[in-house]
Amino acid sequence: TSEWEIEPQRSDKGDGPDSARTSFPRTQTRWTPKPCLPSPPSRPSRNSPHTTSHEAAAAGIMTVLSRSLAQRGAIKGLSTLSRGGPARGARATRRRPVAARAAQGEDNFDFFSEFGILSLRLGTSVMMFHNGLDKLVDPEGFSTFVVAKYLDFLPEPLLWTYGAIAAELACPVLLALGVLARPSAAALLATMTFATIFHLNDTGLEGFPLAVVEKHQYGFETSALYAGIFFYFLLAGPGKLSLGGGKK
Repeated sequence: TSEWEIEPQRSDKGDGPDSARTSFPRTQTRWTPKPCLPSPPSRPSRNSPHTTSHEAAAAGIMTVLSRSLAQRGAIKGLSTLSRGGPARGARATRRRPVAARAAQGEDNFDFFSEFGILSLRLGTSVMMFHNGLDKLVDPEGFSTFVVAKYLDFLPEPLLWTYGAIAAELACPVLLALGVLARPSAAALLATMTFATIFHLNDTGLEGFPLAVVEKHQYGFETSALYAGIFFYFLLAGPGKLSLGGGKK
């Protein structure tokens, strides 16, 4: 790059009447190469005359917005601390979606699914109540020929017999109503587990699962099915069509 350099020169005219007017130096321009390093571009400031009115207005708006956001952040931080700190606020924020999903799940009621659970609960309870009545007719005989013979690891066979009778008479009623359903299902699961052990000691597996037996069912089949149903109610509860509302 280069610059134009102005060089003053005197006039060649003599001392005439016009010499006072022409003797003043006059300038003559000539081009002289001179290196010049480029200066970095500078950003015009707000007070610079090159700054347009639009840029000044935009800068003012950004300043106001930044101050407003800073004030809002400070106020939010103070309110979070007053409620118990940022950790508690974060936990509350995480709990809100969970609570919303839980409330939405409670509103979703599938009638056919709940009716199926109710039917299974009532039918199983009625059948199990009959088993309790059957033992109640002759508790001594059941204690002698079943508990003492095939479940000899249980002490006091007669006491265990009356315990099974109480469980098979009271727990089906509670399970059918849906009151204390899980504890009732646990007690009935225990009785059916002992019944399955009795049948396995009596008849064995009988070629389970592919053998076709003479009685058309395995000896332990009924008690195992009962145990599976009570295990389901122990985990899932009685359903929403119950006095407990599926909570117990």
